[in-house]
Amino acid sequence: MITLVLTLLLQAQSQELVGPPQPSVYRWKDSAGKLRVTTTAPPVNATVIEVLTHNSTVEAMVIKEEVIPVTLEKLRSQMESTMEKETINYWHSIDKLFYAAKQSGNNAESLKTIDAILKKTLWGDGLWAISLLPLVIMAISLLIAWWVCTGLQKPAKTLVWAGFAFAGLLFSHIAMNSAIYRPQAKRLDFMLSMVPNYLGGYIQVKPDNQQAIRSHVEALPKTITPLSPAWIFPMEIYHIRQTLQRVVLDP
Repeated sequence: MITLVLTLLLQAQSQELVGPPQPSVYRWKDSAGKLRVTTTAPPVNATVIEVLTHNSTVEAMVIKEEVIPVTLEKLRSQMESTMEKETINYWHSIDKLFYAAKQSGNNAESLKTIDAILKKTLWGDGLWAISLLPLVIMAISLLIAWWVCTGLQKPAKTLVWAGFAFAGLLFSHIAMNSAIYRPQAKRLDFMLSMVPNYLGGYIQVKPDNQQAIRSHVEALPKTITPLSPAWIFPMEIYHIRQTLQRVVLDP
C-alpha cells in the first residue's frame, strides 16, 4: 500500500514538472528541398527529418533526470530559423495585430485579421491573375466551336457546340486544379502551421484546436486531386476559415 501511494505521488510530481501537453514539433523538407519546422504534420510528399513529441520529451527528461520543457519561444525560434526575413516580419506583424485586438477586447479586429491572412494566402503575389485562365480556356473552346459550326446544319451544330463546351469545361477544371488550387493548397498548408504560433503572444493552443487544424492539413491534398469536384476545395477553405475564427477567439 505504501509503495502504491509513493508511486502515485511520484507520478503526480512528474506531471507537475512537465506541465501542460506540448504540441509535436516536425522538422521536414518540402518538395523544393527547403527545411521547415512546424507544429502541424507535414504534407504527404514531404521528407520528414525529425518528429519531437511530448512523450519523447518526457522520456528524455526521465533519462537525464532534469526537466527541459519545449517552450513556445524556443519553438517559434526554431521555426523562424528556416524562414526568410520578409516572412518573419509578416508573421510578427500578424502577432502584434492579434495581441492588440486581444488587449482591447476587439474580436471584430481579430476576425478581420484572419480574413486578411486568408486573402493574402490565396491570392497574394499575383495569383489572382491566374484565376482568369479557366475563363480564357472556355472562351477559346466556344470560339473554336463557333468557327467549326460555320456552314454546318443544325443537328451537327448542336453536337459540335456540346462537344466543345464539354471539352472547355474539362480543360478549365484541369487548369483551375493545377494552376490555382494546388498552389493555394500549398500556401494554406504553410499558413495553418504558422497561425497557431502567432496568435498574439506565446499562447498555448488547446488540443482540440490543434487537432482541428491538423485535420484541415490532412484534408487539403484530398481536395485537389484531378477527379475532385470543383467545389470541394472552396468548401474546405470555408471550413478552414471557420476553424481559424474559433481558434483566434478561443485558443
